[in-house]
Amino acid sequence: LRLIYPEDSAHIERYLAFKAQNPGTKINHALVLGGPQGIGKDTILHPVRHALGPWNVSEVTPPIVLKKFNPWVKCVLAVVSEARDLGETDRFAFYEHMKVYTAAPPDVLEVDEKYLRQQSVFNVMGVVLTTNHRTGVIFLPTDDRRHFVAWSHVTRDQFPEGYWRDLYGWYDAGGTEHVAAYLRTLDLSDFDPKAPPRQT
Repeated sequence: LRLIYPEDSAHIERYLAFKAQNPGTKINHALVLGGPQGIGKDTILHPVRHALGPWNVSEVTPPIVLKKFNPWVKCVLAVVSEARDLGETDRFAFYEHMKVYTAAPPDVLEVDEKYLRQQSVFNVMGVVLTTNHRTGVIFLPTDDRRHFVAWSHVTRDQFPEGYWRDLYGWYDAGGTEHVAAYLRTLDLSDFDPKAPPRQT
């Protein structure tokens, strides 16, 4: 995390740690993790899924977010993968649609699952968007307070050969448990989940 997002790693770390320590509390903004392909944006989140329980993490794409059925909102953390330009109309629609998910109120969300009765769940979901595109991803007004945007300037060729194999080997050998323990014990006294994020 510190290698890929050196300037923003502290905030990202605290956001993820807060969800691990307080899964039932809403953070009033989303994370946007951007950067070139192959630098480990999804790899950062691999042990976080373990810390939260994989059943508490949903991975969706922007087109799925815009659909009527939304069972994924029952999770503790939603990862919106490969956020990209959806066309000028859908770009604004996506931002408006995500407002209800990135902050509270509302305190409850309506869940619409196919063939099931509509139900309500507490709005505690954290949101992380990942993207390979620096522009044209989602509409963000200049005074936006719902997103913390982190962009990495690291490129894939900066990682030595075998780096990812070794990292996932470490994860599989108990590293995910170490990361989960770190997130669950990190001092969060300086993190306010309701405060607007720093504009980047």
